[in-house]
Amino acid sequence: MRSLLAITRKDLRLRLRDRSVLITGILAPLVLALIFNFVFGSAFEGDADFEPSYGVVANEDGETARVLARIAASIGSEPQRFSSVSDAEEAVDAGELDAVFVIPDGFDESIQTGGGGELEVIGNVDSPTATQIAAAIASGYGLGLERVQLSIVAGVAAGGDPGTLVPAAIEGQNASPVSIGNIEAAIRQLDGTTYAIAGMAVFFLMFTAQFGFRSLLDERRDGTLARILATPTSPGSVLGAKTLVSFLLGLMSLTVLLIAGSVLMGAEWGDPLAVGALVLAAVAAAVSISAIVSGFAKTPESAENQHAVVSVVLGMLGGTFFPIGQEGGVLSTLTELTPHHWFLRGLANVAGGGGLAEALPAVGWLAVMTVLLGSVAAWVMSRQVWK
Repeated sequence: MRSLLAITRKDLRLRLRDRSVLITGILAPLVLALIFNFVFGSAFEGDADFEPSYGVVANEDGETARVLARIAASIGSEPQRFSSVSDAEEAVDAGELDAVFVIPDGFDESIQTGGGGELEVIGNVDSPTATQIAAAIASGYGLGLERVQLSIVAGVAAGGDPGTLVPAAIEGQNASPVSIGNIEAAIRQLDGTTYAIAGMAVFFLMFTAQFGFRSLLDERRDGTLARILATPTSPGSVLGAKTLVSFLLGLMSLTVLLIAGSVLMGAEWGDPLAVGALVLAAVAAAVSISAIVSGFAKTPESAENQHAVVSVVLGMLGGTFFPIGQEGGVLSTLTELTPHHWFLRGLANVAGGGGLAEALPAVGWLAVMTVLLGSVAAWVMSRQVWK
């Protein structure tokens, strides 16, 4: 144990002194995340504050005007009322409104007598989403009117009393077709800013986790390893120290980045206990993968090159830059084989309001990866010591 701790202290001191860990594990991912947030900041903000503003053009206070105004108010601000189309168009052109519903004169009377009518939507060219919503509301209202007419005709044809059928059908149509509320998603998603820093953190974790094993290859090449093993230091202590160094450096990198993301970029992680479990599990899985790559390498340079390839491939498959594999198929299966995917999914569940229980499935898969990959890593790394 004394030898293990001594080697660990020595390697940590050397790695922190040459600043390579600080650049690769902290500075580079943080700068990239800040750049992504700066470039795509408006897209990252999402539509949390989306509140479309609508207007209604109607010369009479009919049922259609009241229904459309009520629907518009339920998804945005209280709609403005206009008596002329020209005034409404001026408000839309000035950017005061996103869209306007135009109800022609006599529309309600025509509908009630079995006739037809045409609703018009005037939209702001700079508000395509709000305009599409307005068009969908108008279209839905029109379809509802058609259903009312058909139900009345069918009821009368079946021998029903028009005096009873008409009020009942109109009452059903008056119910608002729009309902605003929360939907429990099967898979939660991180907001853009949080996803950016989390993706960069776990992507560069793979590079940081190699430093302990890289030092072992350096020592074997320089002959230092043989001299260490000539002392009472056991090979197990050497391997244990290198593994512990990689784990501590990865843990430091991931922890600092998550804290910096919260302070500098406003990232929201959720329950600290659940996040801590995910961090520990992700670092352990990353260390196992790094050990396997280093175990098969013959020189420090080849190990570094192989680490770069493996890290980039796993990072892309794991969705560290953008989510992939959400449509199922082979790509989705490959994505779920990466620790990046489970770390990001676990963070999404926790940031969405979950606790440790919601993080446990992701932690469990990361633990399974660590055990399976760690078994292979122990075998291949032992070859580096006993060669």
